[in-house]
Amino acid sequence: TCCNKCKAKIEKDAKNWIAKKDEAVMKTQGATYALTTCPISGKTLTDKAVSVVADNTLVKLCCPNCKDKLMANPATAIAKVQAAAFDKQSAHYTAKTCPVSGHDLDKDAVSVMHGTTLVKLCCDDCMKKFTASANTMAANAAVVVPAMMARQRKSSRNS
Repeated sequence: TCCNKCKAKIEKDAKNWIAKKDEAVMKTQGATYALTTCPISGKTLTDKAVSVVADNTLVKLCCPNCKDKLMANPATAIAKVQAAAFDKQSAHYTAKTCPVSGHDLDKDAVSVMHGTTLVKLCCDDCMKKFTASANTMAANAAVVVPAMMARQRKSSRNS
């Protein structure tokens, strides 16, 4: 949290705050979700997929039965979700500057996944700063993601 006042507000109604945060994560990450299969069972995701937020990452599951397995070991599923998102976004990453320093990105840029959003930084020092205030900086970098995904969908339809 940003301050003790906000921390106290969250602690007073943690369940409600977590639900609001999870809803925002689902809305933000749902549009660019890259996996087409359940990261637990490997089954194809259908319109009956179950959306769950684990460690600030949207994970879509084929059925409610996979939720307990996800929560028992979220790291494995999150790694699959983030790897798919990385692959999909890295080929079409359009940001030219580091969201932390404003410096140009070059071949040595450092890539990091924030939930399901790829963010490229110019150096390891910026990685430390990014980690400290990732939500704000990822939002700045993520402005390019919806446009990138729309171009990619249009391109695949024209193929």
